[in-house]
Amino acid sequence: MKQNDRDKDTPVFKNMIHGISFFLFFVIFFIMFSHIYNVSSAPVGWSEKITVTGRKTEVYSYHSALNGVLAGVVFYGAVNEVEGIYVSVSFDGGKSFFDSKLVSAVSRKDESQVINPRISISQKGSITVVWQDFLSDDPSYRIFFSQTTDRGLSWTNPQMISLQGEMQVLPLPIYDDRSRLHLIYHALEGQQFAVYHSVKGDEGFGDSIRISLKDADIRGAFFPAVVVNNESIYVVWQGKDNTQRLGDDLYFTYSDNNGKEWSDSRRITFNESDDNAPSMTLLDTVLYVAYLNNEDTNWKVNLIQGLNRGLLWEENAVVVYDTNINCFAPVVYRASKNKCGILWHISSDNSSAVFSSLYDSIERVFSPAVELVSGGNDISGNATALMDNNQTTVLWQKNDAVTGIKSDIYVAPPKVESLTHPFGKWSQFETAELRWAPVEDASGIEGYAVIVNREPNFDPTVVNLDATGMQNSVPFLPDGISYFHIRAVDKAGNYSRTLHFPLLVSKSPLSVPQIKSATHIEGEGSENRNARFDWKMEDEVRIKGYYYSLTKERALEPKTFITEKELEFKDLSDGRYFLTVRGVDKAGNPGRIATYELVIGDSEKLMPEEYEKIALSIQKSGESEAKTDSETTRSGEDFAYEPEFEEQFISLRVAASGSSEQKTIIAEFVSPDKHAFVPEMFYYSVFSDEEIISQGYNEDGVIRFKQTQPGKYRVKVQAEYVYGNDPDQLKRKSNEEVISLIIDKPLVPDFDPLDNFYTVLTDYFTDNWKVNSLFLLTLFSSLISSMVLFRLYYVSREALSRLIRRIILIFQAS
Repeated sequence: MKQNDRDKDTPVFKNMIHGISFFLFFVIFFIMFSHIYNVSSAPVGWSEKITVTGRKTEVYSYHSALNGVLAGVVFYGAVNEVEGIYVSVSFDGGKSFFDSKLVSAVSRKDESQVINPRISISQKGSITVVWQDFLSDDPSYRIFFSQTTDRGLSWTNPQMISLQGEMQVLPLPIYDDRSRLHLIYHALEGQQFAVYHSVKGDEGFGDSIRISLKDADIRGAFFPAVVVNNESIYVVWQGKDNTQRLGDDLYFTYSDNNGKEWSDSRRITFNESDDNAPSMTLLDTVLYVAYLNNEDTNWKVNLIQGLNRGLLWEENAVVVYDTNINCFAPVVYRASKNKCGILWHISSDNSSAVFSSLYDSIERVFSPAVELVSGGNDISGNATALMDNNQTTVLWQKNDAVTGIKSDIYVAPPKVESLTHPFGKWSQFETAELRWAPVEDASGIEGYAVIVNREPNFDPTVVNLDATGMQNSVPFLPDGISYFHIRAVDKAGNYSRTLHFPLLVSKSPLSVPQIKSATHIEGEGSENRNARFDWKMEDEVRIKGYYYSLTKERALEPKTFITEKELEFKDLSDGRYFLTVRGVDKAGNPGRIATYELVIGDSEKLMPEEYEKIALSIQKSGESEAKTDSETTRSGEDFAYEPEFEEQFISLRVAASGSSEQKTIIAEFVSPDKHAFVPEMFYYSVFSDEEIISQGYNEDGVIRFKQTQPGKYRVKVQAEYVYGNDPDQLKRKSNEEVISLIIDKPLVPDFDPLDNFYTVLTDYFTDNWKVNSLFLLTLFSSLISSMVLFRLYYVSREALSRLIRRIILIFQAS
């Protein structure tokens, strides 16, 4: 019975082992396959998509505007089947929009009715929308407007604007730099459309001024492009000159006093074909106009430049995108300091698309055209651009919705800080430790380009730190000002602006001042009782000021602080004087002392040994003599500076302690009276084989070592302190204490191997969702496959065993 049980159990156990082996094989195979074929790609140039209008929304026409970080989109359409003028507002430069808000209902009379809403935003945050609509008893279009001063929370009731002309259409609101509202619109007079301008005041919109040609030979003026800059308004419009031909040309006019007066319009294109649909922007002093031209049968986007703000226009335009497919609706906008962007729409029988290109005004070249979106005929050519902090959001109309995409032509610079060399403060460390927070970018960060030199403005171009590097150590800094230059580079190849972080170092003692006198020769008697002095020093960039003293008969340490490099003393009595001067650097370190001997009247020459005593007295000078009673209590109120006292009592006490996981160095400031000697900072340097591997400072004197590799280390500690009664709070440094410590094994927490493997594996799959998803799918598939294979293997083995037993029985029977 036991033998039969073993025969029965053994195949099952072996089959289970085979099944588990199959399962592990499939898991390992698919993990390797996933790792090899997991290819990630970074978006180049354009990335994250955006949708402005929500669900159950129909958009018939729209317009957008931005000022600072406040953006808005106005559209004529229907939300939940309610038609009207709606506005969506953004507080982050067009990156996200709030739900659409109804500004005005519209009574639609027929399918051909054009509402044409437009929006403008002032620097103060006011938003104005305008549109055209019919009155109930008037078949002609009139212009209406509504405003908000609380960023779209509430809107004024729609009002009709009383304007000149039989019919007013195609309104365009413009805010100037002083937040005054201008209105550019078309009006029908007789059989001719003209372009007019009006300004809104406290009592409403003022009288309109016609800015297009008043000549009867112009059949009409249409579609003005407007740019406002300071007191000037520039307008380019499309007109048809009946005296020449039936084609349209572009005309230019401007006002340099906020629209009070306008220049005569003049023609700026002279083609035999049609020029229309202008769009304009200003880059430095050049006006750039993108427009359509059909000289080569197909409509193409051209770009023409108006130099000196339109006083001189180039005769020949350049073609932005040369193709046999018709291009429509060009838009030009300021993309960066020396680049402008151009958008356009192409359309063929079965598809349409929105394209983008950048024009470099310095190199005078276009970047390759980028297709932002393509599809069927449901893409409108009404593309617009919103610029915020060098990031562009391009919007267009598709499937009765306003949607778009954000650019990736800009990356933010990192924000750098340093504990050893805080911004704007001088340090005595020759090694700077710098760190920065990760830079966020839609395409991801490729790395950082860094360099250190003495140039205040320098742009590094070589990526020498990867994206994981968020700190850098700069050793061997010389005295003076060095600059840490850093730029972030994203995976789309965009460089951020350069951050120039100054590293202010003053580690070497200052030189001795070179004192001169214009009134007295050193050591020689003079009857002149008025003395003037000046001096020079090297490396003045790190000098904070100077201390000086003028004492009679003996030289004392300089005590009075000044920032000038000259002194004047009047009405001095007879005698021998000593002027002592020393510099103090911006890190608070005093320099060497210079002495100048001034003699008023007659005086005998001093012997060399007397000068030696004078030099020694400088080091031992003080306001009072040292008290010899060591038991006398001293306080910050009555204690006077004495070098001997400092050398005898001011010191550091350094000790080391710790465990296998952490070592701690404790530096204790030792002084007879904490009120008299106040420690402010503890500086430390860590050496390994005579090489500095770390520097830093703190206020508590506690230095902790974690995750340090085995080896011998030396730690040098020095305290910085001030005297409690020093009115200038001059910082001084204690003696240096050095302590050695030996680390036998790496100071890292002990991990169980399985826990460590689990942590690494978890982090790996958590960081990559594609691998994670594929792994879970593989795991599930492998489990099912293993179960199926195990079942097939078991069934086939049982069937084969039964067949063999039957064959054996047949042979035995025969």
